[in-house]
Amino acid sequence: MDGLGDRMKTSIVILTHNHLEVTKLCIESIRQYTNPQSYELIVVDNASTDGTTQWLSEQQDIRSIFNTQNMGFPAGCNQGMKIAIGDNIMLLNNDVVVTKGWLENLLTCLYSQDNIGAVGPITNRCAYYQTIPVSYQTLEEMQPFAAKHNASNSDLWEERLKLIGYAFLFKRVVYEKVGELDEIFSPGNFEDDDYSIRIRQAGYKLILCKDTFIHHFGSVSFNEKPKEYQSLLKRNEEKFVEKWGFDSQKTMLIRYEILPLITHDKEDSFSLLEIGSGCGGTLLQAKNSFPKSKVYGFDSHEAAARQASSFADVRTGDWESFHSQYTGELFEYIVINNVLEKVADPIAFIEKAKSLLHPRGSLIMINKNLNHIHVIEGLAKGVSPFAYDEKRYFTLNELTEMLGIAGFSQVEYSSHPIWLYKSTVEFMESIIPHANEQMKNYYRAYEFVLKATANSAFPSISISIEELQRGENVDFQLQALRDVGCDRVIEKVMTEANDRIATLNLLAVKNFEHGYLEDVIPYLQKAYELDEHNLDTLYNLSAVMEISGETELAAWYAEQISKVSSEDMETLPEPFDRQQLKFLVRRIEFGVQTEEAVLELLNGLKQAVVSVEEIINVVTDDVVNKVEVLNLIGVHCYENDLHEEVIPLLQSAYDINRLDHHTLYNLAYVMNAYGEKQLALSFVQQIEQPDETVLELMAAIKGA
Repeated sequence: MDGLGDRMKTSIVILTHNHLEVTKLCIESIRQYTNPQSYELIVVDNASTDGTTQWLSEQQDIRSIFNTQNMGFPAGCNQGMKIAIGDNIMLLNNDVVVTKGWLENLLTCLYSQDNIGAVGPITNRCAYYQTIPVSYQTLEEMQPFAAKHNASNSDLWEERLKLIGYAFLFKRVVYEKVGELDEIFSPGNFEDDDYSIRIRQAGYKLILCKDTFIHHFGSVSFNEKPKEYQSLLKRNEEKFVEKWGFDSQKTMLIRYEILPLITHDKEDSFSLLEIGSGCGGTLLQAKNSFPKSKVYGFDSHEAAARQASSFADVRTGDWESFHSQYTGELFEYIVINNVLEKVADPIAFIEKAKSLLHPRGSLIMINKNLNHIHVIEGLAKGVSPFAYDEKRYFTLNELTEMLGIAGFSQVEYSSHPIWLYKSTVEFMESIIPHANEQMKNYYRAYEFVLKATANSAFPSISISIEELQRGENVDFQLQALRDVGCDRVIEKVMTEANDRIATLNLLAVKNFEHGYLEDVIPYLQKAYELDEHNLDTLYNLSAVMEISGETELAAWYAEQISKVSSEDMETLPEPFDRQQLKFLVRRIEFGVQTEEAVLELLNGLKQAVVSVEEIINVVTDDVVNKVEVLNLIGVHCYENDLHEEVIPLLQSAYDINRLDHHTLYNLAYVMNAYGEKQLALSFVQQIEQPDETVLELMAAIKGA
């Protein structure tokens, strides 16, 4: 049976401006992986000077247009489309390499429904969530990788608000109805956003085909002048806003982090209301993931909200009175998407949302972090971080407290960190020099995503402590205890806890790890009153005093640690027990006789009186700066030829924090030394803002 590509012709329109070698790769891949009877090639050259025009003139299967000046992307595409004779038109960047089955798969989706107007593939490099992770390193490796994806599958088709124009396939009838690309966006960028909206306004759907992969080098022409490119983006963004009345970059976002918080099955029917829905990108993705769901949106921006009207019940109005439009309606899920910062009374706003929530429903909130380092850095420079319609941001504590006041409990949260420039990292280090990685990640968190269920009663103090001991619902239970207050919690510990000192230290450590430093000292002080020689208490007091700047007190506690641990070490039995091991790793953590502690630990490993698994367990359970200690021990193991222990230690550090610079470097270094070149390269390439040392290692790995 003939495929669609055999029964119709597609006009492939490509623009060129120099970069002949890339263009050749593109066209040769089309010739190799596309039925020659199914397409025509149209190339519009924008005044190339590198031999592109001569090469194109020699190609018998290409219809070429040669411009004497650079007309830009929209105008050049329009020239090509005017002479196209195909049933379909494909706008294809010249920095693309296509793959087997690419066009046939796209056409299968395009003609699966009459109301599908345009489709696009996934790739390795592209905006607006059209990329997937790739494992290949070369174009030769790329084709087998693509072959695993390029099997037509309607379950992998997703409706989208827009498609990126690097590979944009649409029916001729759509072109005839919608018209040409808008040349106000010349020389390029945002013309694909504009065309996507116009196609959807004409009554057609846009589909991303996740069953079709092609390679994209990415912005070959525009990247030659990055500053000019950024200026162009800003100008065209302003043109887009002027034309449509909204910012597509902000209002078309898809909040994928919300989807895992929906606990219904794919085939379930439920209702979801997003307050702050913009153009409906998240609502549309919810429909893709849960086809039987009913999605509703509310936004104060009418022009943006109108874009979601084809798939969602979207209403508009003033933020403060949104609830009045849903009288008598209840929702299983309500999402408040960066709206609290825009209202006068955020607690009252949350309570209004709660009134619309099903009794077993969940409230999901996305909020910017007041303690995000960009906010602090901006304030330090006298620059307001708030947009014109924003009143304030909130800390995680404030958000949790507001949810509690509004009658919500069982709060869980995740954070949304973003990459930081080196100067910002240096600024962060200067204001929180002693912070551990967990605290640094808190300052890196641009947004928090919280999920809560309606329940007016908080758990008892005893239940909260028990869950902390089991490591369950730590964030919520810790906040519940903070709401009660340290004095009442200590009173409960003194009357009910089986091991009062251990419980008090646990409470101190958990508060410390979450940055609640004001609640740490009361618990440690009480534990110290109970036993002045308890090593856990002494270690914790030394660490907290050091971070708080009380260096003399920190040194005094460290001296007590040395005295007590020296006495204990004389009588400790062989093999190592957990207490002895904890003494050693904590001495390493706080720099108390570090060399002696490391040497004893290495000797223990060599003599098989302690295992690497035992070390990892103790570090995970009893150390604050877990990643730093695991790396230090791992490096010493490597230097002392304990190679079997190195990878488990570094892997554990990586599992705790996959962004840590030192862990990634150490993993790359040892993997390279052990001959695992690909693994080494994968780790070193994850390092943010690599310095000269990292670049030297990367070069060594590639050249080895």
